[in-house]
Formats: sequence, structure tokens, C-alpha cells
Amino acid sequence: DDDIDGYGVFGGVAADACSLIVASCVLAASVVIWEACALAATAAALAAGAAWCLSVVAAAGWSASRAGAEYSAAAPGGGVGALPASPFQHRRAGATCSVCLEEVRGGEMVRSLPGCRHVFHVGCIDPWLHSHATCPLCRSDLSPRRRAT
Repeated sequence: DDDIDGYGVFGGVAADACSLIVASCVLAASVVIWEACALAATAAALAAGAAWCLSVVAAAGWSASRAGAEYSAAAPGGGVGALPASPFQHRRAGATCSVCLEEVRGGEMVRSLPGCRHVFHVGCIDPWLHSHATCPLCRSDLSPRRRAT
């Protein structure tokens, strides 16, 4: 009497297998949905973190440009232009501009920074000095000294 539907014992097994397959598909779909939600939450957190980092970097860049502007405005004689520039004179060992990494040749216009005496091509160092008050190589302070009165 197990053969009422014509499939015998295998009819029940087939129905159970189909139910198991449907349940597995539903479970897999729900896991994929949870993974998608977790991925979206992670992406949102990363985007928020990146936005925060960019705001911090932008604020720091603004401060650095203000420091450079204060240096340029405070320096006697007009800031960057007041720093010594002269044609490079040959020495025993050739000098290298640390900005462009090229050798400085005799006769090229260079700036020798006060204090540290590092030498750079005028065209290489001037953009740096418009936004910074330090030597790009050793970070020596180039801002004018305040005199006591």
C-alpha cells in the first residue's frame, strides 16, 4: 500500500529532497543578503573614515600654506626673493638639487638657504618656499628671527 501515488518509497524521498533544496536556497539567499549588508556597512564606514582623513589633511595643508604666507609676508624685503640667489660656482664635488635630483652645473642660478647652506635650483626651491618656511632637505627653520627691542 506504499504504492498509492505510483512512486513507491522514492516518492517521499524525492519530496524530502525537493524540500531540502528549497530550504537550502532560501538559507543561501539570506546569507548573501546579510553579506551584502555587511559589505555595504563596511564600505560606508571606510568612506566616512576616508572623508575624515581628507578633512584632516586639508586642514593641515591649509595651516602649512598659511605658515608659508606668514613667512613670505613677515620676511624683510619680500620673503622668498630676499633669500640669496647666485650663479653656482664649481666646487670639487658636484652638488645635486634635492628637489629635481639633477646635478647643479656651473653658472646655473641657485639659492643657498641660510643656516643649513643647502643649495637648490632657484626654479625648484621657490615653489616650495612659497608655502613652507623650512628647508625641504633638513627642515631647518628659515623664518626670520624676531629681534628683541
